[in-house]
Amino acid sequence: MKKYQKRLIKATVREILFSLVDVTELLFKIFDKHRLYRRYCFEYEKWREQDKQKFYNNIYYLKQNKLIELYQDEKGEFFQLTDKGREKIAQLWLDKLEIKKPKKWDKKWRLVIFDIPEKRKVTREIFRDMLKRLGFHQVQKSVLVYPYECYREIAFLKELYNIKSYVQYIVADRIESEIPLIKIFFEDQILS
Repeated sequence: MKKYQKRLIKATVREILFSLVDVTELLFKIFDKHRLYRRYCFEYEKWREQDKQKFYNNIYYLKQNKLIELYQDEKGEFFQLTDKGREKIAQLWLDKLEIKKPKKWDKKWRLVIFDIPEKRKVTREIFRDMLKRLGFHQVQKSVLVYPYECYREIAFLKELYNIKSYVQYIVADRIESEIPLIKIFFEDQILS
């Protein structure tokens, strides 16, 4: 198979993964259910009808790579994500995860504090690194701060890493040492 075809299959496979209805199981716990559900289902149906052969080739690819399982009953054929497929979806969402910056800062701080046990040290380090990648600044070892609303993104990460009981999201009007923080966020071009 040519490189271009493989890349095309992987691109459309990504679309199928994002469009499967039970993808919403993870996302709808966190994001606005109705709007996302309608958009993804509409895009999925529209895309599926455009080129049925390509669609079924991609379904075959997903099945061969154990990202989905196919089921059949008297009503028809159904797809279900496997655990491997769910992990792939989570990774795709992590790659796209970013915090939207409003035009104007509301002068409130978003603090994420966590106390993840030593037995989950790897998860703790991954979570901390992910917050830094999103633009958070570390105030203390387990306290990071960001100037914009990011509750949904933090909720997604808490759910994904199964650390809900160890992480707190706090909105504060002031931080004692906020002048240096403001400078840091200006230098990082997060605040403008």
